[in-house]
Amino acid sequence: MEQAVLSSDSNVIDAAHVAHPDPRRRKQAPPDPSFDAGAGNGASSSIGKFADAERDLIAQALANNGGNVSKAVEHSGITRDRLRYRIENYALDRPE
Repeated sequence: MEQAVLSSDSNVIDAAHVAHPDPRRRKQAPPDPSFDAGAGNGASSSIGKFADAERDLIAQALANNGGNVSKAVEHSGITRDRLRYRIENYALDRPE
């Protein structure tokens, strides 16, 4: 999910942005030439934007799978432990 958010040029994530489960088949997004990691003028807002997008994606994955973490893991491509950590970290409620 992190890679999908970072590789998207807009607020929309689609299948092209989601990394393939086989690392040999993943395509790396080209580096953004306008990004200056040392500039410090937008880093904190970028981190906030990423966290908001990640929270929304996880909430959507849970909602689409009826709160079932195992199914959400299958569709999100991250590990169960990582997903559970993020659910707790973002204080997300699982739909019943």
